[in-house]
Amino acid sequence: MTLLLLLLCRTARTLLRRFWIVRLAGPTKASLLPLLFASAQGLLYTLSLCGLPTAAAQTTTAYSTPVALSTPVQAADGNFYTATSPTSSCNGSVFFHTTGNCGAIYQITPTGVVSLVHTFASDGTEGFDPNPLVIGPDGNIYGMTQGGGTSGCSTRGCGTFFKIVANGSSGTFSTVHFFSDADTGAESLAQPILGDDGYFYEPTFGITNGSAIYNISPTGDFHLLTLLTAGYPTNRLVQGADHNFYGSLYSGTVEGGYIFQMTPSGVTSTVYALPADNSAGIDPTGLAQGPDGYLYGWTLGSPNHYPYAPATAFKVSTSGSFQTLYTSSATNTFVMNSPPIFGSDGNLYASAVLGGDLSACAAYFGSNHNGCGAILQVTPSGTFKVVQQFVEGDKGQFPQQPTQGSDGKIVAAASHYEKNANTTATVPGVLSMLDLNLPAPVQLSFADGNGNPITGSIQPGVPLTLKYKVPGAYSLTASQCYAFVQPDAQGDVPAAAGTWTGKQSGTTDATGFYGSAQVTPTADGTYTYALTCGGTTSGFVTLNLSSKLQITTSSLPNGSVSKAYTNPILIDGGKSPYKFVADGLPPGITIDPTSGLLAGKPTQFGTYQTTIAVQDSSTPALTAGRVLPLTIDKSLMLSGSLKNATVGTQYTGGLTATGGFGTYKWTISAGALPEGLTLNATTGVISGKPTKGEKATFSITITDGENPVDTVTLATSISTVAPPLMVIGGDFVDCTVGVLCDNQFEASGGTPPYTWTVAPGATLPAGMTLASDGSFSFKPIQYYDLPFQIEVQVTDSSKPALTATGIDALTITSSLKANPYTLPVATVGQAYAAPAPVATGGLPPYTWLVIGSDPSVKGEYGAKADGSLYSPGPKTAGTYTITYILKDSEKNQATVQFSVPFTVMAALTPTTTTLSSSNTTAGTGMNVTLTASVARSAGVPTGKVTFYNGTAVLGVSTLDATGSASLTTSFGAAGSYSLTAQYSGDAGFAGSVSPALTETVVTPAVTATANPATLTVTSGKSGTLTLSLSGTGGYSGIVTFTCGTLPSHVSCSFAPPSLTLSSSVTSGSSTLTVSTGPTATALMRRTGLPSRRAPLELAGLLGLTLLWTSRRTRLRLLQLSPMALLLIAFATMTALGLSGCGTASPNASPGTYAVPVNVVVGGATVQSVTVSVVVMQQ
Repeated sequence: MTLLLLLLCRTARTLLRRFWIVRLAGPTKASLLPLLFASAQGLLYTLSLCGLPTAAAQTTTAYSTPVALSTPVQAADGNFYTATSPTSSCNGSVFFHTTGNCGAIYQITPTGVVSLVHTFASDGTEGFDPNPLVIGPDGNIYGMTQGGGTSGCSTRGCGTFFKIVANGSSGTFSTVHFFSDADTGAESLAQPILGDDGYFYEPTFGITNGSAIYNISPTGDFHLLTLLTAGYPTNRLVQGADHNFYGSLYSGTVEGGYIFQMTPSGVTSTVYALPADNSAGIDPTGLAQGPDGYLYGWTLGSPNHYPYAPATAFKVSTSGSFQTLYTSSATNTFVMNSPPIFGSDGNLYASAVLGGDLSACAAYFGSNHNGCGAILQVTPSGTFKVVQQFVEGDKGQFPQQPTQGSDGKIVAAASHYEKNANTTATVPGVLSMLDLNLPAPVQLSFADGNGNPITGSIQPGVPLTLKYKVPGAYSLTASQCYAFVQPDAQGDVPAAAGTWTGKQSGTTDATGFYGSAQVTPTADGTYTYALTCGGTTSGFVTLNLSSKLQITTSSLPNGSVSKAYTNPILIDGGKSPYKFVADGLPPGITIDPTSGLLAGKPTQFGTYQTTIAVQDSSTPALTAGRVLPLTIDKSLMLSGSLKNATVGTQYTGGLTATGGFGTYKWTISAGALPEGLTLNATTGVISGKPTKGEKATFSITITDGENPVDTVTLATSISTVAPPLMVIGGDFVDCTVGVLCDNQFEASGGTPPYTWTVAPGATLPAGMTLASDGSFSFKPIQYYDLPFQIEVQVTDSSKPALTATGIDALTITSSLKANPYTLPVATVGQAYAAPAPVATGGLPPYTWLVIGSDPSVKGEYGAKADGSLYSPGPKTAGTYTITYILKDSEKNQATVQFSVPFTVMAALTPTTTTLSSSNTTAGTGMNVTLTASVARSAGVPTGKVTFYNGTAVLGVSTLDATGSASLTTSFGAAGSYSLTAQYSGDAGFAGSVSPALTETVVTPAVTATANPATLTVTSGKSGTLTLSLSGTGGYSGIVTFTCGTLPSHVSCSFAPPSLTLSSSVTSGSSTLTVSTGPTATALMRRTGLPSRRAPLELAGLLGLTLLWTSRRTRLRLLQLSPMALLLIAFATMTALGLSGCGTASPNASPGTYAVPVNVVVGGATVQSVTVSVVVMQQ
């Protein structure tokens, strides 16, 4: 082991490369067993034997040890115990070592004293290369060696299970069990754990006989629980809250790894198999159960020069739900080698044997820069932090699995490689303690029968409650807590300490494990109680017992008047509860009769000789007394300063009083206040209006309500000055030309009333005069580009009078403006005139200057003085900008300038519009289509046509591609109408109006007759008659024929369906055809006609036919076949049914029907002719 350690510490690159090449090669388990055990064990163990540096923000205490150490455990005696690898000749260890002893056990006190407890026999019979230790239920130290003991396991020895009874710095060693080939319990790499049944549980790596899990009692009762086939366990197990055991397996290949479960009876199952693509990391390095019941851990990770699989922090439920919490990066890589722990703050802590700051350990790794390792923290929610980065130095490198000491510090083993970097000598070690200000991992405290904490000595024989809490203990492993009382100086456990032994029960929740027990010490003395949990961590509490009762408080701190005071009276010995009394306390201070706490707010200064007495609950009761002086200091104070005052101005001020007691009284004890000011004797406020300028010096004295009173005097002063006379400006309202403007000058200081004049040499705005009271009201007649600076002089009423000058600015703006203005569009060749723009405000009269944007505009248009624009006929089309400049008649003329667009359209192509009607002699209500046609010389006009009846608009239509637009309308009354069509024109065509078209509308007058008036038709046949039509009143138009509501199965048609009448055609005829079939249902048949007989006859005929057929074949009726009888019955039933339902005919039923014929003109019926149709039976 020593050789492999030295090889790693001197040539880490070669060792790591060898390890990863073995993983990447992926041979079978059988062929890899010797090589994997050597490489993997060497990596895990050697890297775990390297140390802990100090981070800048933390405090690290490092204790040097002769050799590199394994994971420390803290026993009930308060000391740490740790195992070391062989360092000298050890028989049977040649598989790993050419030199080196068989290992040793060391003790390290919390103050850093290192002692050798036991050295394993050099002949290997006690075993060699011990694994990390564990504290047993009896408080003794247990462990397992990797080899040695008896023969077996390829002659190297299968290892031993041993116990050490610690006696100070020495220990009694005994071998509890020798492993053999048959045990399959040899060759373990892991730290044992303590199960809830009191047995130790440990996995074996299984180089020779395969991997397995066994348990063994402190007395050596050994059981092989299960064989493992899926991988290799390299770290300790954890017993979950569900009583099952959980562990991690190294896969033996380049991918994955496993999380497995084992029941207490040894049944194993896979909880989670890490993916073969390494997306969740490879080879988990052990587990710890968290507050949420999940199992937390890290995967192994790779050195930075092997970017193969980053270290990953994860959590997985016992049912296999996996979640990645953190994954290291290429610039922040880590190699993990041991299980994590949950600290007392509820966070996960683990050691990275390599990684972190890649610039560290350059002397060790050279250009590879793998880093010296780090202590890592991960919260259950996944927040990651490096709490300690390791560097080269005396505090070591390459940390091993951490634990937590009783003081809350993270404790880890380390190595001092650089001390022997260039030799083959033994590598020394370091035990580093990192202070992260964490709570104690095992917390013990005593309380009396009332639940009050025990802070001093207490009388023996009183039952006490010993409370314990283990934050961070969420698994059964971490909550296996055993109670011990530390031995006395003779090494004996004092019986008088009471019963505190064995496994302690309690409750486990998200805060950890906690509970309590009853302990009754019986004799005076000092006793230390310990609780060891998880086999690795201990906590302590010390209790003093004394039969004597005494007050240990020797002095009382001073108090101050009116300030809160608290101080406990401490006692030692006696039996609780206690009764306290006090005499001679300062006013305002009382003593709590149960706790002895002095508290209150003193109300009187002085020194008080206070007698304190206490009585306990013993029988007979013990008493103790003590006189303690208590001084109450004065607290009355005056502070602050007084501001100066101004003559004639209200003043309020005062000093600040604090402390003292009761009501204050204020007086002027020396000097006097300025005239006009007074001091309020109750509030201390100085107020009033000073009447003259002066500096007054005086003293203010304050007394409080104590008896005797506390008095404080403070000398101070107030200076009073008269306010200067000055003009106040900046409040004028802006003025506008032509608008009444009112304003007022203001002044301050001096003595009102004031008189105002224009300052010598100053001027006022045009039109303004200043009143003597400083006011002015005028209508400005001139605007100014800048605010007008008005300089005035003010004189007050004092004697002699004070004067002051000042300037105030008055803004006078012009009101001149032009109303919004738009130029109408002009057309080339047409006379043009635009109205004048409108101006308002300012000072009339106004002048206009009109400027065009194009030279051609100047020659074609003219502008008048009022700004109107005109032209006899524009010649150039285009869009121009016309600029108008408006000025008024002020001396400093106000100017308004604006620009408007001016559009001149090109000359338009002339058009001619004509109007036509579809019927110039129409009937009232008839639709008439009016068509407007726009004729032009060339091109296609666009736009709209408006149709007029006189001046009334009939409608608007859009021109189509042919230059036509149509409108369909009608007229409700007879008469003559004058119609016109107006084309609006567009950008290229001029508008035009059609000549008037006369539309004559008459009332329709038509007469229709039928010949013959009655039509006889055989049912199912058709008949015809003639409709004759004649028009009257000169009506012309279309007459349409329709049939009204017809009887069932009767239809009609007309040929032709309509006739057109005109002035030349005043009559006409149409042929009416009436059809009487087919019919859709027999239900329309008229009743009373023969309809039942035919079906009956049909049925009878069918029956006779069957009978005749029967006789011809010499068969009797009774001999008819069932089918024949069925046919007869069916025919009969059908005949009867048909006789009742009538005959289904496709024609109209016989009878006489009325067929209405409508004569329709303009969509309205003007006449209805009724034709009688007689339908005859066929």
